[in-house]
Amino acid sequence: MSRKLITITPLLGLTVGLGSVLVANLMEGGHLNSLIQPTVALAVFGGTLGAVLLQSRFKSVMGSVRALKYLIQKNTHEPSIRLAQLQILLRQTTRGGFQALRPKLAEIADPVLSKGISMVADGSSPRSIQHSLAAEIGIERDEWHGKVQVWNSMGRYASLIGIVGFIFGTIHALSNLDTLSNMGAGIAFSLISMIYGFGVPALVFYPIAEKIKAVGEEIVKCKQLSLTFVLLIHEKMNPPAPESTLAQAPPAREQAPERFKISVTDDLRT
Repeated sequence: MSRKLITITPLLGLTVGLGSVLVANLMEGGHLNSLIQPTVALAVFGGTLGAVLLQSRFKSVMGSVRALKYLIQKNTHEPSIRLAQLQILLRQTTRGGFQALRPKLAEIADPVLSKGISMVADGSSPRSIQHSLAAEIGIERDEWHGKVQVWNSMGRYASLIGIVGFIFGTIHALSNLDTLSNMGAGIAFSLISMIYGFGVPALVFYPIAEKIKAVGEEIVKCKQLSLTFVLLIHEKMNPPAPESTLAQAPPAREQAPERFKISVTDDLRT
């Protein structure tokens, strides 16, 4: 992996968040080993994993795990960069024709763009191109939504199971009032269950979900830009006949004044 494709910001945030809580505990006289309870971790995180597996498709769960690479790998699908690339390609195609476009496609690794250009070359209609590529983009959007949902669900289930663990620990403590050590173990189980159930989701699960959501939105936006670019290329390569254009145009006195509009198409034409 290239150095310029590595980002340390998410890992730095995770380290700062967890580290601040642990250091604050040490400064107040706490001990790190008092927060490490394997039985509590098994109850909270094992129960959370089981609930997520019951709720979600296995494909979504594995996709959410693979998406963790974006904690160290920089997302190369940035809409502003993709827009600039497509604007350059559009100008080059305008000057050099359709043949000038193909050698440049390898620089942008986007299946939507490659498929769209192939459909233009095959003579597909704009309607069929839009429907086909929009369907692919919709599937991609749903997949990213599934990945985000897995991590959000882990946060919710961990909190609920943490409450259950708190109740179990309290019951254990109350049933051992005559034995101080057993009562203390029950209270510790209760409190650490709350720490695991609410602290870990707040510092880990929910931030990861938001990170994956942001990456997915950028990737989908880039594919939408590619779809608009393909439709513009089709328009340039297949201009309407002058007769049909004049026949469809309303009389000059009946034409409504143009309104100021901002769209993805306007950005690409810029």
